[in-house]
Amino acid sequence: MKKIIIILLLISIVIINSFAGTTAVVKTNMGEFKIRLYPKDSPKTVANFVRYAENNKFKNSVFYRIINNFIIQGGGYTINRKQNIKKIQAYKPVKSEADNGLYNIKKTVAMARSGNDPHSATCSFFINLKSNKELNYGFTKDFKTSYTVFGRVISGWDVVEKIAGLNVQKKNQFKNYPVKDVIIENILIKKNKNY
Repeated sequence: MKKIIIILLLISIVIINSFAGTTAVVKTNMGEFKIRLYPKDSPKTVANFVRYAENNKFKNSVFYRIINNFIIQGGGYTINRKQNIKKIQAYKPVKSEADNGLYNIKKTVAMARSGNDPHSATCSFFINLKSNKELNYGFTKDFKTSYTVFGRVISGWDVVEKIAGLNVQKKNQFKNYPVKDVIIENILIKKNKNY
């Protein structure tokens, strides 16, 4: 049993160190911004996000939910040249890490999920436009009402604000879809060896 624990601990250290200092460069048709990822606090969530990015699952995905002074939400769906929106084929959901001590404050990035299932996050993520304490695990101590923060926008905040300032419309199943498609052209993962 002791050997298994040591092996699991070593594997965790390798995973965390492989993502230390990692940033995600989000390239959109409205400009780019960078996200610093927090693998020490949210190792499973960061590994999940990186997997989608490195497998080009976010390529041509959209920001499909814009609620001014709250969040912008993207990933989850792609768009093609004919303007058809299609759900991204998701990997297995990641277990919530919302009790990691990170808070949904302005500029942080968190995983979206389905309904009240705290362990249903796959490929949709959102950026907090303000502090949203009601989304924090520490606010209610309930995974069902909390969202895992796994990064923070460190540059290009003006691009995020430009996206957040777009007017919205009802489009297909989306209530708050921007009047202009905001396309995530790609998300590139950059690992900083000097972190």
